[in-house]
Amino acid sequence: MSSATLLVSAQNKIQVLENEVERYRTRELKLLDRIRSLQQQNIVLGNKIGLYEQHLEKVEHDWNVDQESYEEKIHVLSSEKDSAMNQLEQLRQQHVECDGIRVRWEASLRRYMSENKAQSNRIDTLLSKIKTLNKEVRRSAQPSSPPHKMKPYNFLKNHDYRKKRVQDAAEQLREAAGNLVGTETSGKIKEFTFGISN
Repeated sequence: MSSATLLVSAQNKIQVLENEVERYRTRELKLLDRIRSLQQQNIVLGNKIGLYEQHLEKVEHDWNVDQESYEEKIHVLSSEKDSAMNQLEQLRQQHVECDGIRVRWEASLRRYMSENKAQSNRIDTLLSKIKTLNKEVRRSAQPSSPPHKMKPYNFLKNHDYRKKRVQDAAEQLREAAGNLVGTETSGKIKEFTFGISN
């Protein structure tokens, strides 16, 4: 083979190699660009991760604070509940005591009303007696027999005896009416006993 042919063949191989080197350089540049892009993305992702980590720390901190706050609130509410339950129990006891007092007062009231009714009946009986005795006093002031036909001793004795009976009955009536001041019966007593003892 001549030297010219060898030269051409060598030049062709050199061109092929140069082309191959150019392809590798182009590919290398693309790879470098890709690496730089990935590095940039890595930086962006790193920043995002940093932000996420900061946010996560804040969330965890807030959660811990909220949890402590909730626990404190739960403790306060539990204490308030216990206090309310104690107050409720006290109110129940007071209700039982008040109910017992009410029962005793109702019994006392019924007893008082019964005694008052019996006393009113006795006073009405005394009033009736006062009316009768008052009439007797008036009649004794005008005897059926003229005074000049009666012995003075008998006339005065009879009159004084009747008057004394009326006065005694009136005094008993006033004592019995002592607990009924202001009632209708008390007014009747004043009406029928006014001036009797004088």
